[in-house]
Amino acid sequence: MKKVLITGITGSGASYLADFLVEQNLEVHGIARWHSTAQHSNLKKCADRVTVHECDLLDLSSVIRTLRKVKPDYIFHLASHANVRSCFDNPIAVMNNNVNCTINLFEAIRLEEQNPIVQFCGTSEVYGQVEIKDLPIREKNQIDPVNIYAISKLTQEKIAKSYHLAYGMNVVITRMFAYINPRRQDIF
Repeated sequence: MKKVLITGITGSGASYLADFLVEQNLEVHGIARWHSTAQHSNLKKCADRVTVHECDLLDLSSVIRTLRKVKPDYIFHLASHANVRSCFDNPIAVMNNNVNCTINLFEAIRLEEQNPIVQFCGTSEVYGQVEIKDLPIREKNQIDPVNIYAISKLTQEKIAKSYHLAYGMNVVITRMFAYINPRRQDIF
């Protein structure tokens, strides 16, 4: 059975992904911090089929221990401080969290010499303020982040690409557009 590891599994998007993946009969593991503000209740639909590991992505040794336990075939990296509004109130915390959690994940994968397929979840915020003439947004649109959240997400994306180019890691980069759902408590 293939093993999947989802970072930020208690967040709204990641918890819906967990619901879907358990239905595909995959062995699903997730990472959540003990001090996470996300809702563990988001996993109520699939909680009995998901193993949640307490792991702080800001602590490299914690990430290494989790990778050693799980040995995932696939990693969905959805963990980030994702409330755009908070980047205006706490810019340094948002930048430090998002960048450092990503570099720790990729460095742990490299140090452990594991070879999962890693899907990095980026954001359309990297395009910045797009003019009407440039809609709909396409991947070839100019990248021009205008807030700390978007800059942190672009930095995460560049880290993922760098580890792919430098170490041959299997990385898929996606960019999500804004979404609202019943599990999203911190509507921005």
